Amino acid sequence: MIEPKLRRYKYLWAKCQDRDVILAAWRKLRKGKTKRREVQIIEADFDHYVDLMIETLKETRPGGDPEKQFTPSIKTGRVIYEHGKERRIYCPSIWEQWVHHIVVQVLSPIITKHAYRYSCGSMPNRGSIYGKRYMERLTRKGFRHFAKLDIRHFFNNVRLDVVIKELEALIEDSWLIYLIRRIFLQFPKGLPLGFYISQWLANFVLRRLDRIVLDEKPMGFVRYMDDMVVIDNNKRHLHQIVVLIKKMLGSLRLKLKDNWTVARFIYKKKNGQVIGRPIDFMGFVFTGKNTILRKSIMIRATRFARKLSHAAIISSRQALSMVSRAGWFKHTDTRYIWEKYIKGRINIKALKNIISKYQRRLNDENKMVRGALQLQAGAV
Repeated sequence: MIEPKLRRYKYLWAKCQDRDVILAAWRKLRKGKTKRREVQIIEADFDHYVDLMIETLKETRPGGDPEKQFTPSIKTGRVIYEHGKERRIYCPSIWEQWVHHIVVQVLSPIITKHAYRYSCGSMPNRGSIYGKRYMERLTRKGFRHFAKLDIRHFFNNVRLDVVIKELEALIEDSWLIYLIRRIFLQFPKGLPLGFYISQWLANFVLRRLDRIVLDEKPMGFVRYMDDMVVIDNNKRHLHQIVVLIKKMLGSLRLKLKDNWTVARFIYKKKNGQVIGRPIDFMGFVFTGKNTILRKSIMIRATRFARKLSHAAIISSRQALSMVSRAGWFKHTDTRYIWEKYIKGRINIKALKNIISKYQRRLNDENKMVRGALQLQAGAV
């Protein structure tokens, strides 16, 4: 496949030093972090730190002053267990996160523009609910077979050189590439979880894989980060697509998990016999007639509701978490579980009041900061 010639973007490194870009990145970064000491120190003398950031970005280039260049601290990370998986999370400092947000502020319009419409996750307005709605449209049309695939240890195994090569296909700015290399100075292999920029670059790296699948014209295709579902009536065609995906991943020095499958979609025969299987994807189980929550998510939600029912005080974080979980039930056909195990234990209205008070306090703080930033920008 010969990829059509794409527009190449220039002067992005200089754009990173634009004061408006730096201020927009800070506004996004500070949300939910206003109580952190690092944030308070920066906002106490914000003009100074904005000027320091501009100077740091200007010197982060080949031949720049080594003492003034952006240099990330050494990180060990911490191990967490999520959904039965072991993950190592890295926590960059606020100063480092600010640099990450600035780069994403410049790159995100480019990445979004060149992304497949149904590559979900990490991009605004493309979360699991967005992917779920499209999957429901596909499954209700009716089809025979689907392929479900997952890239093996994607974030740990993708190499920085591969990421840079993919970026250079669209970006003609060696100094921005230099800055990105500095961000991942400690990580020649793997995009570290916990870095805001990592998930944006992960989606970007897989854009050519999306194009290869779409060129084969399956009946449907959805990718949620490194998980994929391809649907079609022709089982042989799906196997051919899997082979192409494997070759594409090989060129990126990645490979599929061994548990990939091509299966018959769940179907009820005229004699009443049910064959095939539903699609378990993005936390949902799609049967064509309805969409239910994955069993493990339902269990965690009911246990969390039971925990809150015995809590003397509910924090804003707990309230946000429970209301978020309630949204999963709202968008699926799992009303019975909600009525039996959750509704009687928690008061959603009371939780929303807790969130509302917390949000009003944040909004007041943000208004004050936004006004101060505008005054500072006007003064400059």
